[in-house]
Amino acid sequence: MALEPGGTISGAVDGQPVEAALWAGQSDYDDYGTGGTGGSISLMAADLLPAAGFGTTAIGIEASNFANGPYYNVTVIVLSKTEQGTAYYAELESGLVWTPEEMRFDGEMMAVSGTLEGTLTRGPLYSRERDASVTMPMSLRVEAVVPRIE
Repeated sequence: MALEPGGTISGAVDGQPVEAALWAGQSDYDDYGTGGTGGSISLMAADLLPAAGFGTTAIGIEASNFANGPYYNVTVIVLSKTEQGTAYYAELESGLVWTPEEMRFDGEMMAVSGTLEGTLTRGPLYSRERDASVTMPMSLRVEAVVPRIE
Protein backbone atom coordinates (compact mmCIF):
# COMPACT_ATOMS: atom_id res chain seq x y z
CA MET A 1 0.00 0.00 0.00
CA ALA A 2 1.44 3.38 -1.02
CA LEU A 3 2.11 6.00 1.62
CA GLU A 4 0.06 9.23 1.54
CA PRO A 5 1.33 12.63 2.81
CA GLY A 6 0.02 13.88 6.16
CA GLY A 7 -0.17 12.55 9.68
CA THR A 8 -1.11 13.24 13.29
CA ILE A 9 0.33 14.78 16.43
CA SER A 10 -0.96 13.79 19.87
CA GLY A 11 0.04 13.93 23.51
CA ALA A 12 -0.09 16.66 26.13
CA VAL A 13 0.96 20.29 26.52
CA ASP A 14 0.93 21.71 30.04
CA GLY A 15 -1.09 18.68 31.15
CA GLN A 16 -3.82 19.24 28.56
CA PRO A 17 -4.42 16.53 25.95
CA VAL A 18 -3.79 17.51 22.34
CA GLU A 19 -4.47 15.88 19.01
CA ALA A 20 -4.33 17.41 15.55
CA ALA A 21 -3.75 16.55 11.92
CA LEU A 22 -0.25 17.20 10.56
CA TRP A 23 0.57 18.71 7.22
CA ALA A 24 3.91 17.39 5.98
CA GLY A 25 4.67 20.47 3.95
CA GLN A 26 8.24 20.12 2.87
CA SER A 27 11.20 17.89 2.92
CA ASP A 28 14.61 17.84 1.39
CA TYR A 29 17.11 15.12 1.80
CA ASP A 30 20.52 14.09 0.59
CA ASP A 31 23.07 11.54 1.72
CA TYR A 32 25.65 14.16 2.86
CA GLY A 33 28.33 11.57 2.19
CA THR A 34 27.16 9.45 5.14
CA GLY A 35 25.86 6.51 3.16
CA GLY A 36 22.46 7.21 4.71
CA THR A 37 19.93 9.86 3.94
CA GLY A 38 19.65 13.15 5.80
CA GLY A 39 18.41 16.68 5.33
CA SER A 40 15.46 18.50 6.83
CA ILE A 41 11.74 17.94 7.19
CA SER A 42 8.99 20.29 8.35
CA LEU A 43 5.69 19.25 9.89
CA MET A 44 2.82 21.69 10.57
CA ALA A 45 -0.39 21.45 12.61
CA ALA A 46 -3.16 24.02 12.94
CA ASP A 47 -4.88 24.76 16.26
CA LEU A 48 -2.97 22.30 18.43
CA LEU A 49 -4.66 23.54 21.62
CA PRO A 50 -7.23 26.19 20.66
CA ALA A 51 -8.87 26.39 24.10
CA ALA A 52 -5.55 27.65 25.49
CA GLY A 53 -5.08 30.13 22.64
CA PHE A 54 -2.47 28.15 20.70
CA GLY A 55 -2.50 28.20 16.94
CA THR A 56 -0.17 26.85 14.30
CA THR A 57 2.53 24.45 15.44
CA ALA A 58 5.71 23.85 13.42
CA ILE A 59 8.12 20.98 13.97
CA GLY A 60 11.48 21.00 12.18
CA ILE A 61 13.86 18.04 12.16
CA GLU A 62 17.33 18.16 10.58
CA ALA A 63 19.75 15.25 10.49
CA SER A 64 22.78 14.03 8.61
CA ASN A 65 21.18 10.56 8.66
CA PHE A 66 17.45 10.26 9.41
CA ALA A 67 17.67 6.59 10.35
CA ASN A 68 20.58 6.82 12.80
CA GLY A 69 21.24 10.51 13.47
CA PRO A 70 22.89 12.61 14.51
CA TYR A 71 19.99 15.03 14.71
CA TYR A 72 21.58 18.46 14.72
CA ASN A 73 18.43 20.57 14.90
CA VAL A 74 14.99 19.68 16.22
CA THR A 75 12.62 22.55 17.00
CA VAL A 76 9.00 22.90 18.07
CA ILE A 77 7.34 26.32 17.67
CA VAL A 78 3.76 26.94 18.82
CA LEU A 79 2.23 30.30 17.86
CA SER A 80 0.02 32.12 20.34
CA LYS A 81 -3.36 33.30 19.09
CA THR A 82 -3.99 35.42 22.17
CA GLU A 83 -0.58 37.12 22.55
CA GLN A 84 0.21 38.73 19.20
CA GLY A 85 3.86 38.40 18.21
CA THR A 86 4.46 35.62 20.75
CA ALA A 87 5.36 31.96 20.35
CA TYR A 88 6.42 29.07 22.54
CA TYR A 89 9.65 27.26 21.66
CA ALA A 90 11.41 23.98 22.45
CA GLU A 91 14.80 23.16 20.94
CA LEU A 92 17.53 20.55 21.34
CA GLU A 93 19.83 23.10 22.96
CA SER A 94 17.17 23.83 25.60
CA GLY A 95 16.58 20.20 26.55
CA LEU A 96 14.10 18.99 23.91
CA VAL A 97 14.45 15.24 23.37
CA TRP A 98 13.53 13.72 20.00
CA THR A 99 13.21 9.94 20.06
CA PRO A 100 12.71 8.61 16.53
CA GLU A 101 10.78 5.37 16.23
CA GLU A 102 10.55 5.07 12.46
CA MET A 103 12.29 6.96 9.67
CA ARG A 104 11.91 4.90 6.52
CA PHE A 105 11.71 5.63 2.83
CA ASP A 106 9.13 4.25 0.44
CA GLY A 107 9.84 5.63 -3.02
CA GLU A 108 9.33 9.40 -2.92
CA MET A 109 7.78 9.32 0.58
CA MET A 110 9.33 9.08 4.04
CA ALA A 111 7.43 7.64 7.02
CA VAL A 112 8.32 9.47 10.25
CA SER A 113 7.26 8.65 13.79
CA GLY A 114 8.66 9.45 17.19
CA THR A 115 8.23 11.36 20.41
CA LEU A 116 9.13 14.89 21.49
CA GLU A 117 9.64 15.53 25.21
CA GLY A 118 10.61 18.86 26.68
CA THR A 119 9.55 22.29 27.81
CA LEU A 120 7.98 25.02 25.71
CA THR A 121 9.24 28.49 26.68
CA ARG A 122 7.54 31.76 25.73
CA GLY A 123 9.39 34.28 23.59
CA PRO A 124 8.90 36.94 20.94
CA LEU A 125 8.13 35.62 17.49
CA TYR A 126 11.24 35.44 15.25
CA SER A 127 13.62 36.02 18.16
CA ARG A 128 16.11 33.93 20.14
CA GLU A 129 15.01 35.64 23.37
CA ARG A 130 13.09 33.44 25.83
CA ASP A 131 11.14 34.24 29.00
CA ALA A 132 12.14 31.40 31.32
CA SER A 133 9.40 32.42 33.78
CA VAL A 134 6.69 31.23 31.33
CA THR A 135 7.09 27.55 30.46
CA MET A 136 4.91 24.52 29.75
CA PRO A 137 5.93 20.86 29.75
CA MET A 138 5.10 18.92 26.61
CA SER A 139 5.05 15.29 25.61
CA LEU A 140 4.09 14.73 21.98
CA ARG A 141 3.99 11.85 19.53
CA VAL A 142 4.19 12.47 15.79
CA GLU A 143 3.33 10.12 12.95
CA ALA A 144 3.68 11.51 9.46
CA VAL A 145 4.42 10.78 5.84
CA VAL A 146 6.59 13.41 4.18
CA PRO A 147 6.86 13.83 0.40
CA ARG A 148 10.28 14.34 -1.13
CA ILE A 149 10.98 17.76 -2.60
CA GLU A 150 14.15 18.14 -4.64
